[in-house]
Amino acid sequence: MKKIIPFTIVLVLAMAACKPNAKNEAKYWANNKTELAEAVAKYPKFKTLLDNKLKEAEVIWAAAEKISKAEEKAAKMKEANAKLNELLNQFTQIKYKSKGIESSIAKLQRMKISKLRVATRDRAIRDARNALFQADTKMKTAVFTDEVSAKVVTKDVISGLISAKGALDRSIKSLKK
Repeated sequence: MKKIIPFTIVLVLAMAACKPNAKNEAKYWANNKTELAEAVAKYPKFKTLLDNKLKEAEVIWAAAEKISKAEEKAAKMKEANAKLNELLNQFTQIKYKSKGIESSIAKLQRMKISKLRVATRDRAIRDARNALFQADTKMKTAVFTDEVSAKVVTKDVISGLISAKGALDRSIKSLKK
């Protein structure tokens, strides 16, 4: 019985921590709107699609603002954020995966390596930069008809960035030896 009580307390606390709260959801909302503005500025072809998703989320957000009960309000706010993230998440992934590649390129450039390995390092950096360029080009020249086909484009770009980061990390690891 003694073991059950502490476990139950931990479980209840963990469940309470998972509940949305209005203050945090409002922060997520503000961050999401900033991320959306950045995505639209960088990839104008997606503007209409992202604006439509924002409008859908704003309807839910407006409904949340009318709710007086804190827990219900927070849950509705979380629903609005989730609606916006249905598409926006793809763009934030592209942003942060690209930044991860840029960070790894910088790390690779700072590495002290023998002259014999300079060509290997330079090739890895060139390949990574090429992957970033290809990702950016795909996003800026994307052809899609709806959210589903837009997600196919973004998922393809994300996949390419993941592969490029993996190759870059393998190069870093091999050059450390």
